[in-house]
Amino acid sequence: MAGDQRSNILLKPDDVVTVRRISNWRSAEHVTISGEVRFPGVYPIEEGERLSSVLERAGGFTDKAYLDAAVFIRETIRRDQQQKLEEMAKQMENEIARLEGQTATLSNPELVAKRQAAVARAKEMLAKLQKAKASGRLVIQLRDIEQLKGSEFDVSLRDGDSLYIPQRPSEVLVMGQVYNNTALIYQRHLDVDDYIDRAGGLTRFADEDRIYVVHANGVVEPVRGGWHRTKVRPGDAIVVPENVEQFNLLDSAMNWSKVLYQLGTALASMKVIGIL
Repeated sequence: MAGDQRSNILLKPDDVVTVRRISNWRSAEHVTISGEVRFPGVYPIEEGERLSSVLERAGGFTDKAYLDAAVFIRETIRRDQQQKLEEMAKQMENEIARLEGQTATLSNPELVAKRQAAVARAKEMLAKLQKAKASGRLVIQLRDIEQLKGSEFDVSLRDGDSLYIPQRPSEVLVMGQVYNNTALIYQRHLDVDDYIDRAGGLTRFADEDRIYVVHANGVVEPVRGGWHRTKVRPGDAIVVPENVEQFNLLDSAMNWSKVLYQLGTALASMKVIGIL
């Protein structure tokens, strides 16, 4: 418009200049594909593009790809999870303050000791909760590209999504109330009890009725016995939670303990397969 007096209009006070947005214009959006694909990298995506399409552009999987342990991260999920963790921490902080106030009014020494133990345990959980970082993981079951197309796991991609496909891990993680929190070499013939035994066995604080396995793909499965035994696969994490019934003076202690264990094991299983 410079030099054209008919277009480069002299503006006056209270004039309004409107620059309209191009219809259907979208800023560039990208996803990251890393790990065992032929051409890992950052890929631009079109509106509504699905995972199988980008995987084809990435050249497909290598021979070393372990699809059962694929990790899909979505930034919007991570932000929502983090907000909920912060809200939960605030709620727990308020409940601790309430319990401390009630304890100060008690005269029975035995009851005071029990309340103080509950408060101390709750503060330990609160400290862990305040340090917790959400992963943003969306559990998917990855498969060959042709099988993935049209399936419920052929997700529509969003800006900032990332997919990591590891090599087949050789470890199984055992953590929680065992005598030696450790990673053990995966052996096909071993079951959950075998791995726990190799980690030193259960401590006296273990809640053996609520043991569960976090599979490498992010699915959490309670341990079952009998004819339907929970199958352990490479990259899985076996979790033995703490029996927190002794702290039931704090109404939500059990729920918060489960949240912390599940959050920790999700991150731990990601570490086993090499993403952290």
